[in-house]
Amino acid sequence: MSETSETMSAEDRRAALEAELAAIQETERAAEAERRAAEQAELEAKMDPEQREQKAEIERRAKEQLDREFPPAWMPQKNSQHPDEIIGLVLRIDPRVGPSATFGTYSAVVEVRTTAGAEWTVWCNESGALYSQLTRLRIQPGEVIAVRYKGMKDSSANPGQSYHDFRLVRVDDEDGGPAAPVDYEALERSRAATPAELEAAGITSKVPGSEAPPTDDIPFNKTSYSNWL
Repeated sequence: MSETSETMSAEDRRAALEAELAAIQETERAAEAERRAAEQAELEAKMDPEQREQKAEIERRAKEQLDREFPPAWMPQKNSQHPDEIIGLVLRIDPRVGPSATFGTYSAVVEVRTTAGAEWTVWCNESGALYSQLTRLRIQPGEVIAVRYKGMKDSSANPGQSYHDFRLVRVDDEDGGPAAPVDYEALERSRAATPAELEAAGITSKVPGSEAPPTDDIPFNKTSYSNWL
């Protein structure tokens, strides 16, 4: 019984010391936060109105970016509730996100607002048909695109294998203009296209000018899309 009491007392003492240490650390953190707040207040007191306004604007934009999330991913190949075709304005493009923990590849993330007002994220995996067409067409934010899922297709480059086939086209908008251009040349220098990617993009040769010009078989009434922004 004596040995048990001594053991429990040791455990109690350790718990008390840990609690005391945690309290000290919390006090130190609070003191440090108070010191930083005082320094910040002193710096702000020395700012003129224009500097304060610039600081507030930078902080607002930073918080907006931190809080921002991607729109829902458009995945008609996995979700039957998603439309097989979307047409809309490209809001932004992040050309290199990843790599994927599952596939080990990077993706271009294209955010689109459709003509119906819905927003989707189109993930263009580097090894897929959409990525090849995106980089071939040099799609930029501010342009209007149409994307169609065409189902599974047998690969001629890899007999016995198949892939999800997509078609991506640019829709001309006479009044629109690109914003924040993506440097596709730099992106291409960081990777080499495989035969499967060239096939998915409809390119039979890597010689410049050998690829077939893009076509648009989707009827579209050319109007101004500025009201979508």
